Amino acid sequence: MCDSITETGLEAAQQRLLQYDGSVLPAVPPYHNLLAAMLGVGIQILALAMCMFVLGLGGVFYPFNRGRQLVALVAFYALTAGIAGYVGGLHYRRLGGTDWAPNARLCSAVLGAPFLAVFTCLNTIAATYRSTAAVPFSALSSLGLGWALVAFPLTMLGGFAARNARVEPLAGAGVGSSRAAKPSSDGSYRLWPCHHTTLLRAAMAGALLFWAVHIELWYLLASVWGLNLYALYTPLLAVFVLLVLNTALVTAACTLLDLQRLGVEDPGWWWNSFLCGGSTGIYVCGYCCYFFARSSMRGLLQTAFFLGYSAVACWALFLVLGAVGAHASLLVVRRTVALR
Repeated sequence: MCDSITETGLEAAQQRLLQYDGSVLPAVPPYHNLLAAMLGVGIQILALAMCMFVLGLGGVFYPFNRGRQLVALVAFYALTAGIAGYVGGLHYRRLGGTDWAPNARLCSAVLGAPFLAVFTCLNTIAATYRSTAAVPFSALSSLGLGWALVAFPLTMLGGFAARNARVEPLAGAGVGSSRAAKPSSDGSYRLWPCHHTTLLRAAMAGALLFWAVHIELWYLLASVWGLNLYALYTPLLAVFVLLVLNTALVTAACTLLDLQRLGVEDPGWWWNSFLCGGSTGIYVCGYCCYFFARSSMRGLLQTAFFLGYSAVACWALFLVLGAVGAHASLLVVRRTVALR
């Protein structure tokens, strides 16, 4: 019974796409400014990760000295900040936005604000315990100057470059269109009655992607938190590339299930694709909690450091995979619906 219903719904969506002439474009997704900023930051972190892998494969990092890795991580984050501003600005304009400066500032805050909040709390706890993990004031000043003089200006420069770039809007003929999506005849937007909710699709996609990489996570966490030594960048790069490719494929498949939304002028596929791709980060966060429960780390200092930095890393992974899934879905929608 379910198969017959879903096949009927798929045929109806395909028929609508065949009749689509491009005269009515999808409405603007809600919170499109935030969505564009998250897409830009996700691509920035992806570029940062690839730079770190290149240095790791080139033998630049010494396994017993993590200071060089941290310096490279901070430097690449600052140098790739322009990517976030540029990509975020392009998507913001593509969705009908006109004021590029607030979007560029939001790109700086999407990852920078959570990290700053977590880092401030953890550094305060470390200083209270007089731990060597506490960052001295001179290093804090250097990090602040690096962000203010390099990262933030590059983000604003990227947003300004996106403002002057040629972009074909997808949000409709009117700039900043906010037309509401129209529901189907039964008052819903679903195509597959058995898998119609966004959270269910995101949970299924995240579980599938997490299962493909969960074995490597234990060794990676054990290496990061000092329990083991892990310096095999080639397998780690292979796993990361497979995760990115699988995220693009799975999210594109989930977006195909939302084709009926396009037929009824619903832009919900933007956020649906982002959540389906980024949901793996939620599973990784749960796995980090499982790893902590199985480890010997105890006390406020160790607990705060592990959970705080793990939360920031999972948020970064959520942004990366969400951006990959959204861009893959955008490619599918462009080719299927022929917006261009």
